Amino acid sequence: MAGAIDEWTREENKAFEIAIATHNIECIEKGEWEKVSLSVPGKSIDQIKLHFMHLLMDVEAIESDQGPLPDYKYDEDENDGDDGNDGDHGDTKEKEMSMVP
Repeated sequence: MAGAIDEWTREENKAFEIAIATHNIECIEKGEWEKVSLSVPGKSIDQIKLHFMHLLMDVEAIESDQGPLPDYKYDEDENDGDDGNDGDHGDTKEKEMSMVP
């Protein structure tokens, strides 16, 4: 890894979310990370495992009201700021969090 915190692009994170949803928790519990990694180009199995652990910690903190909502970073070009509708991520965050196993 390049640094203490591995940076993920929006596209990589979306591929990760789809892979987790597709391969369900049983695959992960069995340690079949190779299947997940095939769906997330550019990331190693170790990077995917670490990203998954961070996701679990975020969900646990949110569900127990022990931490603030994560500050998800979005590419600036997704929201041009002209009318407030383009790039509005309020609903997107809720949808993404509802996909968490």
